[in-house]
Amino acid sequence: MNNNFLLRIIYWIVVGGGSGFLYAPGTMGTLLIGVPLVWFVNAAHGNAYVNWLIVGLTTGLVERMLAVTEPFFQGIDDPPCINIDEALGFLWAMHGLPLSVRSFVISFLLFRLFDITKIGGIDAVQRIGGAWGILADDILAGLYTRFIMIMFFI
Repeated sequence: MNNNFLLRIIYWIVVGGGSGFLYAPGTMGTLLIGVPLVWFVNAAHGNAYVNWLIVGLTTGLVERMLAVTEPFFQGIDDPPCINIDEALGFLWAMHGLPLSVRSFVISFLLFRLFDITKIGGIDAVQRIGGAWGILADDILAGLYTRFIMIMFFI
C-alpha cells in the first residue's frame, strides 16, 4: 500500500466518510459517526478504566490523522468538512453515561449547543491552531456536556 493511498483513506476518515460535505457537517458528524462510536466504545467493555484508555487512544489517533491531513486544509483553522472532531467530542461527552435514548438526545443537544455557540472559552481553545486546535473546542464542548449530564440528568 503506497503512502498516497493511505493518505486518502485518512482524509476520508477525517471528513466522516463524506458526511463532512453534507449540510450541517458538524451535526452530521455527531449523528453519523459520533453516535455509533459512542455506542461501540461504551458497549465494548464494561470496565470504565479500559473505556477511558480507549477514549485517550482514540483522541491520540484522531490527532495524528488530523496532523497528517493538515496540508489539505492550509489556511483554514477548523475546516467545516472535517467532522471527526465532532464525533470525538461527542465520545468525550457521552463516555460512561447510560446508553439510553434520553441520554443520547440530551447530550446531543447540549453538545451541539456548546460546539456551535463556542461559549465558555470554547472559542479560545479553538485558536490553539493545528490538529489540537481542531480537536480542543470539541473536546471542551464534550466535557461541558458531560459535566451538565452528570450534575443534572444522571
